[in-house]
Amino acid sequence: MALHSPFPVLSRFITSGGTIDVGRIDRIDCAAIATDANTLWVALTRRDQEDLMDLLARLNDTLDRCLATGEHVDELDRSAYSDEALPRLDDHASLRLLTG
Repeated sequence: MALHSPFPVLSRFITSGGTIDVGRIDRIDCAAIATDANTLWVALTRRDQEDLMDLLARLNDTLDRCLATGEHVDELDRSAYSDEALPRLDDHASLRLLTG
């Protein structure tokens, strides 16, 4: 019997080879990012009073919309941080900074 996932889109995305990263980036306390081999689909920042489950639910819903429409969502405030610390929609390789 398969386990029910509270985040079915994230589960399918990971199973199909996508990557989900959640954590600190430079001075951003918490970000949630969904990428595949070629595309940064969604980059969200954790909102005030938003718990981790709510952030993951928002990532799940946003990724679902983005995969259906081909749009990209990027909430990272690039003006306050160094370019080297933040992933860019056009540079998937920079996401390695999240994992070391």
